[in-house]
Amino acid sequence: MTSSSSSLSLQNAVLTLDQLLNSPSKNDGISKELERDMRVLGCELIESAGLLLELPQVAMATAQVLFQRFFYVASLKKFGIRDIALGATFLASKVEECPRNIRHIVNVFAALIDRMRGLSPRVSEYAGEMFYEFKDGLIAGELHILTKLGFNVQVQHPHGFMINYVQSLGLADDKELSQLAWNFMNDSLRTNICVCYQPSTIACAVIFLAARVCKVKLPTNPPWWEVFEANFEDLENIAGHILNLYKGPVKRDLPLTVAELELRLRQETDAESVTAATPASTNDNDIGTTNPPSPTEQELPQQQGLGGEEPPSDVQRRAGDDHGQKAKTAKLLLLPSRGIDQGQEAETATLLLLPVGGVDLQARGGGLPPDHGHEVGLRTGEGTGVGGLEVQGAGKGGERRDGKEVHR
Repeated sequence: MTSSSSSLSLQNAVLTLDQLLNSPSKNDGISKELERDMRVLGCELIESAGLLLELPQVAMATAQVLFQRFFYVASLKKFGIRDIALGATFLASKVEECPRNIRHIVNVFAALIDRMRGLSPRVSEYAGEMFYEFKDGLIAGELHILTKLGFNVQVQHPHGFMINYVQSLGLADDKELSQLAWNFMNDSLRTNICVCYQPSTIACAVIFLAARVCKVKLPTNPPWWEVFEANFEDLENIAGHILNLYKGPVKRDLPLTVAELELRLRQETDAESVTAATPASTNDNDIGTTNPPSPTEQELPQQQGLGGEEPPSDVQRRAGDDHGQKAKTAKLLLLPSRGIDQGQEAETATLLLLPVGGVDLQARGGGLPPDHGHEVGLRTGEGTGVGGLEVQGAGKGGERRDGKEVHR
């Protein structure tokens, strides 16, 4: 599908592979996801406006197809979806011989955009500068569509094919399947399949999808889609594109004009630059509000101070405890804090420990209650007030040492 060199045909113009993979918007640095979301939002505006304007379905479908075609020969960075949606709706109403007044189209679009952005309809402003801004956008959008598409506004829709195929398959009396296939077909206009496949293939795909949902078995000997000259891989691909529409709601906080899109892209670029230039914070005062640095892991003997006894000295840590026993070891994850020297003896530091039961204790005075001796934990960022300190017990239960039970 080209702009001015395309020839008129009764068949729909479809994209080449290069046009599909390298759209003008992608070449201008717009992400594939943002382009898809903006296309969906533009078609959603056209559909909603058509309902309020009481346009026939064929006119709304034509407007959405023209909208999709346009942004494969023009970039979203140069033409806003609001103006092109206005122009496509106005142009389609004339192509399908159901014209609507420009003022009515402008007022409906203005009210829809206000509602979409959580504003009350500004009826008093619709007759002022806002009206002329929308009107100028509508006229410019219509002219841009005609020139970019080379005045080729012929659109053949799959609705007629679908009705004939349903009757040929003997499913005309199945109201649920027919209605579901019709709904899938209208929703498919929000995707780019209308510019990638001929309408007969799209009609087979929506019947295939509706039959799967309704669990209706269709003829396979011979395969029914081959009778209608369709390819099964194309049916699956189209069905997948349609189902992707239902994974989430339509994003409504997207830019509608060129100025809004430029502002959004600039903000995203500035945010990425700030993130790349800002180093990770290592200030101790930021503990609890930012991600703390990785703590230093040390292998230390089991501290006896948890049971009310004096904690061992540095010499006892290296040579074993004062009873000649080999000291039990436990993992101690210690984040040095301001005012505590790592070379200082352990008994001079006060540690806040939070047992599993949620009781805050100080290790300097008193021991743990018996029911909290199995596991002691202090986790970073959970409001314990200590930050990056975590003590993990070596095991459950305790052992006898000099007539005392020491919990690990």
